[in-house]
Amino acid sequence: MARRIKRRRRVSHLAPVRSVEDVRPGKQLPAAKTLPAARVLIATPGPMRTVLTSKISGSTEVQLAAVTQDEITTVEKMVTEEADVAAIYIHLGGSLAGLDIARNVSKACPESGILIIVDQLAGVDVKRYARMFGVAWSYALTENVEAGTGFVDVVQSVARGIHWIDPGFKRVLEAIWKVVEQGRDMEIDSAVKQMNMSASPSPDSKPEAPAESDPSPDPKPRGIQTMSTGKGGIGSGGFGVSKAG
Repeated sequence: MARRIKRRRRVSHLAPVRSVEDVRPGKQLPAAKTLPAARVLIATPGPMRTVLTSKISGSTEVQLAAVTQDEITTVEKMVTEEADVAAIYIHLGGSLAGLDIARNVSKACPESGILIIVDQLAGVDVKRYARMFGVAWSYALTENVEAGTGFVDVVQSVARGIHWIDPGFKRVLEAIWKVVEQGRDMEIDSAVKQMNMSASPSPDSKPEAPAESDPSPDPKPRGIQTMSTGKGGIGSGGFGVSKAG
């Protein structure tokens, strides 16, 4: 008796051949995609401004948008020059005045990055001005910025929306933001206490004497009362159709 044999089709396991680019010596490769240069506005005192501008003068990744030295000019230049990053010295125009400048720049240009250049702050400054330090801003120490340690890289990171904090200032910022949280909790507790105190009568206050009331009007028949006017005002006697009974 003959036996029928089923033959299965052989499946090729060979992958399709991909085209290979010619990378022989002398062959010109396609140019790599480059990101546009980040435009930075520098709002610092004169000596620091000179140092920072010299750090980015030969860079192709960062371009100088403008230099300023006061709040009004900084906000105006950020808008007109369309800068990507504002590098602001923390004491520009006064003690910690640069934080107010940064806040106004954030309001005028919410899509731009803020880089605060800070010194080593004392503990009293941390507690007094804790709420002024923006959580979404980036921070760099003055000594590192003036030394040129990665200033171009920091500006590029801030321009791309990366939150950057100088390692030497990280612990100080954590303490600052902790004070802010504690301050908010204390404000909430204080507001609740004030509400409770305003609601409860003071122990020294005397109870007000009840106001003299007019003699009660003549009783009216039971039922739905009519609207009447008198010393008590419109509607003091009720509203509806008069029905006795």
